[in-house]
Amino acid sequence: MMNDVENEVEEQQAEDGSVNRVPELKQLSEDIDKATNTFINATLELESAIQQYQRAEAQLGGAVTTTGKKVDTINQHIDKVMENAPTKLKVSVNVNDADWQKIQELFVHSISQPLARRTGFPYSQIKDRDTPHVSLYTQTY
Repeated sequence: MMNDVENEVEEQQAEDGSVNRVPELKQLSEDIDKATNTFINATLELESAIQQYQRAEAQLGGAVTTTGKKVDTINQHIDKVMENAPTKLKVSVNVNDADWQKIQELFVHSISQPLARRTGFPYSQIKDRDTPHVSLYTQTY
């Protein structure tokens, strides 16, 4: 009998302990629900962000391809222009007589000094010499 009473007392204490823990267990259940919902929402947001990233990546890939094609087209055009440049590019320069005379003198001076060094003739003899064969070479490009 005493055992029965002790068992009943233990059962009653266990029930009281369980009843006393009900609010705590309810709070724990609510916290688990909140954490689960937070996790689900975070997962959905992450999936959405991944999809946005993939769309942006695809758009960027398309833009890179388009830009690459445009650059290739520009390079081909530049290549064609450069191929035709020697035959199509013409440059003309107008120089007044005084400037042209100065250019001729500088040119004669630039070739006379090295010539004097190589030949041993004094620079003044070479410079003052009548040199109709020495003139600037002009060419139209």
